[in-house]
Amino acid sequence: MIVLGLVLLSTVGLVFALKENQEITIKEVLIVALVFIVGVFAFIKANKKEKELKDGLPENDELSLMLKYKAGYYAFMVSMYVWLIMFFVKDKYFGIETMIGGGILLSALIYSISTLIVKRQFNEK
Repeated sequence: MIVLGLVLLSTVGLVFALKENQEITIKEVLIVALVFIVGVFAFIKANKKEKELKDGLPENDELSLMLKYKAGYYAFMVSMYVWLIMFFVKDKYFGIETMIGGGILLSALIYSISTLIVKRQFNEK
């Protein structure tokens, strides 16, 4: 966990160091925050999977597959609406690079959140 935190913080530092002479916009801060959040979710998921494998639990069973499919469906539907909104407001708020990068990161974040919601519905931890 310490290594992940250091890597993420060094990435944030690198982004801000490269923008040293330029003004840092709120969009750039949000994208860095999204990268950090997605990284934390990925680490938590990997840590939990490693613990379950050490405990002798199977990697995939019927319930976990059903949870992944249901969370994926919800994430896909919400992501489509997010992308639609982003296309409507792209000229006012986003550049193309920001829109694509932010959209991909938001899609990953939406999947992580939908996975948490679906697991809580089934009382899975």
